Amino acid sequence: KFPSFSVKILEGRTEQVTNFKKYEKDPVAYAWDCLGVRFTRKQQEAAHLLITPPYKVLVRAGHNVGKSLVSACLTSWWYDVFNPGFCHRNFFAESFGCF
Repeated sequence: KFPSFSVKILEGRTEQVTNFKKYEKDPVAYAWDCLGVRFTRKQQEAAHLLITPPYKVLVRAGHNVGKSLVSACLTSWWYDVFNPGFCHRNFFAESFGCF
């Protein structure tokens, strides 16, 4: 298995980030600290809704406003923070009505 880590590239520095436990409840901090992506206020709201019951987010917006960027960052956050990217079956059943 490959280790889960992100590379932080900010201000010309590169360092390996391996302790993701502190980001379990803060995907916005993960995006900034690990990916170097600063979310807008609305993007931050969407990210926080993902970790707040009922764990559903609907973003209505036009073209080129950052929906795909936020989605990519949150996918990376999920994979890095949770063992590695493990999704519990009940989470999906409750959140998305599957299984």
